[in-house]
Amino acid sequence: MIIVVSILFVIFSAVAGVEIWSSVLDIVIHKSSGPRFIEPQYESAVIPTIILLVIILGYILLIVYSTNNKKQNLMITCFIISVVFFLSAPIVLGWKSNIMDYFNKVDIESNEKFLSKIQIDLMNRQTSYQIDDNATRKRLKELKTYYVAILVKKDTGEIKKEDIDFFVDIANSKEFKKVHLSFYDKSKPDAIDIYMNFEEGITNCFPVYECKNFGINIDFRQ
Repeated sequence: MIIVVSILFVIFSAVAGVEIWSSVLDIVIHKSSGPRFIEPQYESAVIPTIILLVIILGYILLIVYSTNNKKQNLMITCFIISVVFFLSAPIVLGWKSNIMDYFNKVDIESNEKFLSKIQIDLMNRQTSYQIDDNATRKRLKELKTYYVAILVKKDTGEIKKEDIDFFVDIANSKEFKKVHLSFYDKSKPDAIDIYMNFEEGITNCFPVYECKNFGINIDFRQ
């Protein structure tokens, strides 16, 4: 039984090291007043704060257990493991992210289904946009977990708000949870990039000043 408990504390120490780094970063992001270049893991700072409190409780239990059972070596080992995993947390979280991306990856066939839905609406509305297949596939490989559509105007003229609203409504589907839409005019010098998901709607839009002109206001400090 003692061996099992010791192993559990070792595992806890490794997980705690990573979670301390992740939770502190999450809290800092939530408390920052400037634009966010990294999205927090949780919607508020409450959850990472609770995680830190649970970790503190775990360390207290570790100290009490080690003291009562005269296992100071276990306590020292666990703290060293926590420090090592804390320092290597960005690498560990990168591995975790890659694994999550692998299981949530949008393949070409799935994206083609998404494009077919958009293509049907393009034909029905007789809009002045067309899908750039090559650019779409390239962007799909970059984003991995998003359904992607690169839309290019067939005629001259500026991108209009009603065009963006039209495609955002099409893409807002439970079937396609995370979507990236990119709008180019005919000359393709610049683009309006929109990121959205079914639960939250539009989560990011670039460039910000252009998005505001289209009535898309993303609060990076929420």
